[in-house]
Amino acid sequence: MKALRLPVSLLFLILSPASSVATDKGMANIVFEMWSRASIPSFDLTNASFEQGYDRLVREWAMQDIRTGFPLALSDFELDADVKEEPPRVTMSLRQVPFSDALELLCKATGRRVIPLSGPFRIQVQAPAAPSGEWYTRTYQLSPALTKKLLSDPVDKIRMSAVYERFGIHFESWMSTHLLGDRLLVLAGEEQHRQIVFINSLLESGYTITPPEKK
Repeated sequence: MKALRLPVSLLFLILSPASSVATDKGMANIVFEMWSRASIPSFDLTNASFEQGYDRLVREWAMQDIRTGFPLALSDFELDADVKEEPPRVTMSLRQVPFSDALELLCKATGRRVIPLSGPFRIQVQAPAAPSGEWYTRTYQLSPALTKKLLSDPVDKIRMSAVYERFGIHFESWMSTHLLGDRLLVLAGEEQHRQIVFINSLLESGYTITPPEKK
C-alpha cells in the first residue's frame, strides 16, 4: 500500500479579501446553500429550446420559498464550442430533481455551457489554466472508490468540508460544500479547489494520506 504524509505546509498563504468582496462572498454562500438544497417537483419539456427550458427553471425557482432571484441570467450561458449548427431542442421529464441537475441536463441536451465565473457564487466548470487567486464554485465527480475512501463515517456526508479539513485544507466561514449523490459541489477559493483536486487525485491513484498531526 502506498502511503503519503500530507504536511501542514501544503497550505498556501492568501491575502485577506476586502470588505466589499467579503460581503459578496457572504451573499454567495447564502445563494449557494439555496441552490444546493432546492429541488423541482416536476420538470417537463417537450421539443423545447434552451431559452424555454431556462424560463421554466426560473418560474419553478420563483415558486420556491427563496428570497433571491434565480442565480444565473440568460446572458450567463453560451453555446458549446462543439455546436456548429442550430442548437438542438429537448424533450425531458424529471421528478424531484435538484435545480443544479436540471440545469446541467438542460445545458448538455441543448449544447450550452455556463460562462466561467458566472452568477453570485461564480460557477467554474473546470479549473483555470493558470492560478488567478479567484474564488468560485466547482462540481467534482466522485467515483464510488473515492467516495468510500473519503467517507469513513456516514455523518461525513453532512459536512464534506470536515472530510478535507482532516487532510490539512482550511475552509473559511463563507465557504461551503455539498454532496449530491456522486457529485460534490464546492464554493471556495482557488487554493482550496486546487488542494481538493490534488487530494482526490492521490486517493484515486491508490495512495493513503496520513492527516497532519494537530499541534
